[in-house]
Amino acid sequence: MKQMNLSATIEKIALAQLIILFHLNINTINLLPDWIGYYLYYQAIFVIEKYEKSASLLRPFALILGVYEGIAWLLQIIGISLESMTLLQIFIAIISIYFQFQLLTNISQIASFHHHDDFAKRFLILRTMQVISITLVVFPTYWLIIQYMKIIITLFHIFVTIWLCYVLFQYSKKEKEYEDETLIKGY
Repeated sequence: MKQMNLSATIEKIALAQLIILFHLNINTINLLPDWIGYYLYYQAIFVIEKYEKSASLLRPFALILGVYEGIAWLLQIIGISLESMTLLQIFIAIISIYFQFQLLTNISQIASFHHHDDFAKRFLILRTMQVISITLVVFPTYWLIIQYMKIIITLFHIFVTIWLCYVLFQYSKKEKEYEDETLIKGY
């Protein structure tokens, strides 16, 4: 029986992370909008849940985040900003933090199940660092006064996300080896 191509799914998750982190803009139009990243997450959840049933709980959150980002992107194109909707942004930020936390927990559990304990531990550490960095990036305007702290926090978030993507790509290679080995053995 063929594996459900977990390695390609892990790469899709890393790509989603990068799309959401970096913005390629022409004037105010983001050419790689965040909703594309959430769409990739949404697709990835269908494979992740085959290995970790609790991942299916993330599907509605990926949908909410993707729809929100899609609406925000369309409104940005016509010159309307959602920045004045503070409560909505806080709600979306909380969903995003939970989504990242749970997704990385699920990936860590899959890695542990496949006997990649070193990756499982890295994902748990990166999960915590990612949640801290997202929290600090999302909420600094409310409680940070020093401009330099905002720069340091943003750089920390970029570093953590790039490190996470690097580990995701490494793990994807290990899963590819696992898939190839399983295919050869005929499991």
